[in-house]
Amino acid sequence: MSSPSATAIATLSTLAAASSPSPSITAPSNSTPSSSSSSEKVEISKKRKAELKRCEATVKRLKSIISDGTTDHRYSALVDQLFESDWIGGDLADHYRTAVTKRKEEAEAADGNVEAMCDLGWWYAEGMHGCAQDEATAFEWYEKAARGGDEVAMGEAGHRLVDGVGTARNVRYGVALTLGAAQFGYEVACYNAGTYFQDGILAGNGGDDGGTCTTGNVPLLQKDSKEAKKWLEMAVRLDNNANGQSRLGEDMVKDAERRIAQIDDEASF
Repeated sequence: MSSPSATAIATLSTLAAASSPSPSITAPSNSTPSSSSSSEKVEISKKRKAELKRCEATVKRLKSIISDGTTDHRYSALVDQLFESDWIGGDLADHYRTAVTKRKEEAEAADGNVEAMCDLGWWYAEGMHGCAQDEATAFEWYEKAARGGDEVAMGEAGHRLVDGVGTARNVRYGVALTLGAAQFGYEVACYNAGTYFQDGILAGNGGDDGGTCTTGNVPLLQKDSKEAKKWLEMAVRLDNNANGQSRLGEDMVKDAERRIAQIDDEASF
């Protein structure tokens, strides 16, 4: 493990002094002592050891702060230096960086950044970056981002509304969001739109709940093989052009291709 820089030591010493009654110890100068006497060398060595001991005590306090999930900006620069010098590493470093990333994303979302809102939706849906998996919270963030015009959030909120995941079912609103996201070119929404047109969607109670195939009493989307094929083919095409960055997934691609083949087979009769 390497030692922290002189700047980190100085900052640690200042923090240590601020939180204890003992006098502060400043970082040693990089200049060569004017006298090389044995007694002066011993004194410098004692000061150095005392200073490092104070640093280690402060690191211990900082580790406790980090373990509690605190990301106080006053400590951020110092903690970064300690990470770089390997005084703090491993799982604890990952924990702190994760907490900082989440806090920054939340701050940006609070400032109206729709991409940050959508990211938080994804993180809560998947249980990533320090966010406990929570579909209700995921939907809340997706819907906020969708209202801001983010096409990915529109698609993710849309299918959750149709399926009733993390929120009460609202098929009419969910289908509208899904079709909007598909028109913007979000490949997952294109796939979902294709399945909706192929299977048809029925909505009951004015669209507040409902489902596909046999439930509900108000036709919301009639089966339309032509529309279904259009959206399914678009989903596959977008996936092929995504250069490995597609969010569709292998299973959805295979299912889209299967559905397209099924539509073609039915049209041949």
